[in-house]
Amino acid sequence: MKRALLLSFALMLVAVVGFAQPTPVTGWVAMSPFPSDVSLCELPANLGLVNYYVIYVEGLVLEEFGWSGVTRLEFTAPRPSCMNNAAYLGEINQFPLVVGNTQTGYSVDFEGCQYATLICTIQYWIAGYITPCCEYPVFPGEAWSCSGVQVAPYARGGVVNADQNCRCVVPVQETTWGAVKALYSE
Repeated sequence: MKRALLLSFALMLVAVVGFAQPTPVTGWVAMSPFPSDVSLCELPANLGLVNYYVIYVEGLVLEEFGWSGVTRLEFTAPRPSCMNNAAYLGEINQFPLVVGNTQTGYSVDFEGCQYATLICTIQYWIAGYITPCCEYPVFPGEAWSCSGVQVAPYARGGVVNADQNCRCVVPVQETTWGAVKALYSE
């Protein structure tokens, strides 16, 4: 009995390990000050009506798996606490099939394959001073490729009221050369 139980456990483990596939990574959901440029992420903080653009850009990793484009995408981009003098007004959606909002969860069906597109415009009314270097995050959800495969997008937020002391870069984790070498030692 003990041997049969051990054998069945081993077969289940082999089946799970053998068929488990990692979720492939797709393109980027990015915040930008312009509707068609993801190279910039310094977001304006001028008084009055301000638009922040959320853009999807296809990535190379997805194409390596033989898939390209997405048909549906989910993300969240809630107002950061450092924007306490900004009132969230809503979104201008570029596609008709949208559920939710950027503050609590946004899901868009593109009604076909998209490779690079403006998803929506988030609008704020800024009534006062915004703290310099205010990081505005974008949190990716799920996405579905044009071939029906569930994929995982990256996300890049922006920096509101950027100055010379902050840049829009992915933060790095401080380490030492010895710590890096220890990662690869046996």
